[in-house]
Amino acid sequence: MLDLQTKVDHLEIRVSALERSTVSGVPNLSIEQRFSALHDRVDDVGRNVLDKIDKLDKRMDKFDQRMDKFDQRMDGFERRMDGFERRLDDLQQDVNLLKQDVSQLKQDVGELKLGMVDIMSMLASLGATAPERRVN
Repeated sequence: MLDLQTKVDHLEIRVSALERSTVSGVPNLSIEQRFSALHDRVDDVGRNVLDKIDKLDKRMDKFDQRMDKFDQRMDGFERRMDGFERRLDDLQQDVNLLKQDVSQLKQDVGELKLGMVDIMSMLASLGATAPERRVN
């Protein structure tokens, strides 16, 4: 039995030596130390990821603020454009009224010309003549 215990002790020493020299390519560290190092690395990576997320979140907040300002400027621009559109509509209505007035004026001038022709023919039938032009 003593021989068996010696063999077990000897095998445990060899297994420990093999573990230290070959597991995960990190020599002379126990499995516990390797897992602790692995967990530390995972924690570091996690902290780095969280830091990057925080930085990105801050950048997104700044971007949102810029977009809010841009939206406000666009709202102001749209209000100005609406006012401009109303003024253009008013101007178009004024132009249409002017066109109607000019059309009515043309019609009135046409009627005046006809009336003048009628007056001239009446005067001619009465024997009236046009006065001669005076030369100064």
